[in-house]
Amino acid sequence: MPGILTNMLRRGVTLFWRAVKANWIPAVGIWTIGALLVWGYYRGGFVYDVALSILSLRQKYGLLYPMCSMALFAAVLPLATQYLLVPKARATVPGRMAWLVPYWAYKGLEINLFYWLQAVVWGDGTGFWTVFAKVFVDQFLYSPTVGDITIILWMRYVARRFGEIPAGTPIAPKGWYQLYLVPVIVANWAVWIPAVTLVYMLPTALQLPLSNLIQWFWSMLLLFMASDPATQPAPKADTPAAK
Repeated sequence: MPGILTNMLRRGVTLFWRAVKANWIPAVGIWTIGALLVWGYYRGGFVYDVALSILSLRQKYGLLYPMCSMALFAAVLPLATQYLLVPKARATVPGRMAWLVPYWAYKGLEINLFYWLQAVVWGDGTGFWTVFAKVFVDQFLYSPTVGDITIILWMRYVARRFGEIPAGTPIAPKGWYQLYLVPVIVANWAVWIPAVTLVYMLPTALQLPLSNLIQWFWSMLLLFMASDPATQPAPKADTPAAK
């Protein structure tokens, strides 16, 4: 067991530094955009007015809002961009859309509930210790368990359906957690710990919209980098991660 844990951590740390080295420029861009949105919200003006419009939509449509927004930003927009920019992937995009949109709609409900529970436990404030506690629970408790497990398994299932994984390959092979999930979670900390820190600096009702927007930017940047042979982006859990 100690040897297995050591190998998991070593692989995770290796991927973490790969993520830092390969993705630090787009990551800084994402953090900058997120920071500007948070600053714009508290400063007032256009960003604040947009935030009020989003709050109005949330109040009007209730749970339909997190379902539709997550499906849009985590499935529809990334796949639509892939359809436009990656011709060889066009044949499978409609089929994958049919499997991914319902999943991310469900995931929107789950993450919306998670943010609400965070606010119940830690409060709706944006002080240092409140944000720190929420980030810790998000990245070190929720993501390694409920948050990312279904993402990994569902994306592997979809990938197998469309030939990206050989037919007959187990969705959850022996040792899949340490082989797939742990290294990717550790690697993703390089980008997502600062990103979710920005998310938790907003009121609870606006956390999901900012998380969705950051997720979309991240998906687009990975796609653009993947089209450039000079770049080597780190793996992202076989799918765009959502927070």
